[in-house]
Amino acid sequence: MYNKDMTEAADLDFDESVERRQPLRFEGENGLIVNELQIDDAEELFRFFNENRDFFSGRMPQLKKIQTLHDVLLMVRNPKFSTFGIRLPESDELAGLVTVEQEADDRVSIGYGVAEKYRRQGLTSNAVKTLSHAYLQIPAINKVRAYVALDNIPSRRLLERCGFHYQGERPHVNVFYDLDKEDYLASLQTSGQE
Repeated sequence: MYNKDMTEAADLDFDESVERRQPLRFEGENGLIVNELQIDDAEELFRFFNENRDFFSGRMPQLKKIQTLHDVLLMVRNPKFSTFGIRLPESDELAGLVTVEQEADDRVSIGYGVAEKYRRQGLTSNAVKTLSHAYLQIPAINKVRAYVALDNIPSRRLLERCGFHYQGERPHVNVFYDLDKEDYLASLQTSGQE
């Protein structure tokens, strides 16, 4: 699809001399695909944001910053974090997102959201488990952290079902939960999945 935004995007000063690695791709339960989004996914991601903007407005305030395709391209190319798509196995449709950011040498943080029409189908918990598992396999990573709005009780419950533990609160902002590698490995041993 050709449009003005794509022409402008082509003019962005991305350093093409940097060797590009293959995007990460993981398969969750029931064939759910969680794949790292790339520049080629920008138009689809922009449509996803626009179609879900009203639903996400209170849940993902950072969406207010994404107004153009150029903004999406900058997000996808941001070296500070990776954006993963939650894709339906039967159609490859983008149903949600998970972002992963390296917060400390031994810790990553995740943020997530799924389109309203796909809520309560287990997609988000499946994706959170899949990415947590993948990142905790990295020797240097000992913890996955998630920040949640104080009043987002369903998201807090989701994290608890995924094995995360409440750690604290930033008053009037959010709460945070951690999944420690040690706890995660112990849960694998007790479930016989190691």
